[in-house]
Amino acid sequence: MWHALGRMILLRRLIAASVDPVPRAADRKVDDVSERRPTSVLFAVVVLYIAGIVQIVLGIVSILLRYSAEATADGLQLPITLLGVAAILFGLFVIALASGVARGSRMSCVVATVVMVVVLGVAIADLLVARDGDWSGVAITGVSAAAVVIPLWSGAGRRFSRGSGEQLSPGRGGSPSGART
Repeated sequence: MWHALGRMILLRRLIAASVDPVPRAADRKVDDVSERRPTSVLFAVVVLYIAGIVQIVLGIVSILLRYSAEATADGLQLPITLLGVAAILFGLFVIALASGVARGSRMSCVVATVVMVVVLGVAIADLLVARDGDWSGVAITGVSAAAVVIPLWSGAGRRFSRGSGEQLSPGRGGSPSGART
């Protein structure tokens, strides 16, 4: 009895698949958001993706550093591992933010801005605490923060993150008209 029921279910699935095939890529419509995404926002998204991937790679390297002779001798294996895991999770979070920014999510833009400002603050604090005079980390972090924050909140990037389908009224300085499509 169960074999017959299983055959009937399988037969129904085969018939359904032959009647209603999966649409081909050429038949699918292009996402409206990707057609309207400004180049500046795309640049900010790419910078966020690169930052997230670099953070993940650095987290993996940190985890592998737990096997070094210095870490083993000093008993720092657990803290090094936890910092590596935190770096990987932070990298995944940044990639998730980049995906939200690419979709035009206002909340993702706000959180990405806060994250970039906090990361810049941490780089400056590291420079002050380490007292080694190495400004390269602060400079790289500052440039990447500016490459994300400025495109998101100026011109087309700001309009893009206002919401999908929201139109701007002409002649009003870019204020939203409230009309949704």
